[in-house]
Amino acid sequence: ISSCTQDPNAAGTWQLTQDIASAGTCLELLADNAILDCAGHSITGNGSGIGISAVGRKGVTIKNCILQNFTNNIFLEGTSNSFIINNTAANASGESIKIVSNNNTVFSDNIVQSNKHHGFGSTTGYAVSHNNLFVNNFGASESGFETSGFDLRNFINTTMLNNIGISTSNNGRGI
Repeated sequence: ISSCTQDPNAAGTWQLTQDIASAGTCLELLADNAILDCAGHSITGNGSGIGISAVGRKGVTIKNCILQNFTNNIFLEGTSNSFIINNTAANASGESIKIVSNNNTVFSDNIVQSNKHHGFGSTTGYAVSHNNLFVNNFGASESGFETSGFDLRNFINTTMLNNIGISTSNNGRGI
């Protein structure tokens, strides 16, 4: 993948070959069992849209990505049995990693920082269940907003191990 117009549309491994930028939403995983490996390359937005999304997918993986300057750097809706591994996400104007109606997903070794809203969160009213969060560092820092490293209000049966949640907002909380 060398541009935001090349959405992974079949199962298998898709690798970013260079840093890419977008003036809105960049990549959407369009197939079950698609693996997006950014190989340490960055995906940079203009403050709007979504960096990488997966909607209604099973078995997707997003790994080794550096994402910044989107509304949501990673957005998952209705996904299951997936992996979000070893990503760095920063400067989101919304939740940096946002999940809606998601289950059975592993989030591991991710660093999320300097976001306007929650580092990791979901939409109110949509259950998120049976997820595992291991060794993540999620932070939010915008003053004047209700922010948290982890916003877990809609999470059911979720395991967390060795995570750090930070908020420097006066209205915020770590977890």
